Amino acid sequence: MKSTFLTLIGIFYAGITFSQVKNTESVNKIEAVADKPAEPFIKEIRDIVKLNSLFREKLNWNEIDGNIKTLSVGMKTTNDTKPVIDYIISELRKVGDKHSFFYACSCHNKLFQPDKKIRRSNW
Repeated sequence: MKSTFLTLIGIFYAGITFSQVKNTESVNKIEAVADKPAEPFIKEIRDIVKLNSLFREKLNWNEIDGNIKTLSVGMKTTNDTKPVIDYIISELRKVGDKHSFFYACSCHNKLFQPDKKIRRSNW
């Protein structure tokens, strides 16, 4: 009984010791690579809308650019840009565009790459 108890304490101690190994460098590098700077991302979204929207001629781009600049103050990463994207989509809605939308990458992957494939027998 005593040896079993000491063995369990040893396993518990080893688990705690090895689980606290600081290997955060690789995690931080992955996050830094995955999260790009906000400014080029916002510019890319704006340019895509300006070039491809059917309603681009109805939008006041000078006003939109000024508002984007104001809204994006302090945004550092793409994760911070949701208010700007929501603003651009809301401006499209105001001029009649009911079809434009934006999917974040994580949402897109969940929607268009399901874990299970649909089999024909399920139809």
